Amino acid sequence: MASPRVRRARLEMLMGVLTFFLAVAVVATIVDWFAAQPALLPSLVTLLLALLLGFAYRTWRRVGS
Repeated sequence: MASPRVRRARLEMLMGVLTFFLAVAVVATIVDWFAAQPALLPSLVTLLLALLLGFAYRTWRRVGS
């Protein structure tokens, strides 16, 4: 099993990737809101990425203590 320092570093990398894709998804969702036929998929992807980021953050905090 990985040490807490290694696990924390991996979680930080995961949070960085999730943050990037969440920012892209937020922009796509905002653009989609102004489309003639808004779709549900961009909003669901944004929600899923936000939940995954929150879960990764909670895990990151627990590993640190």
